[in-house]
Amino acid sequence: MEPIPTPIHATGVPTPIKAIPISPANTPNSIKFLIGGTAG
Repeated sequence: MEPIPTPIHATGVPTPIKAIPISPANTPNSIKFLIGGTAG
């Protein structure tokens, strides 16, 4: 079983998904960040 991938901040430090604040205001940006990372 492969380990569950975690989002990577620009600093390159893995961060648990639950640690990322989610709200109607920043959800779209959060999704873009999770999908595109620093490139998005």
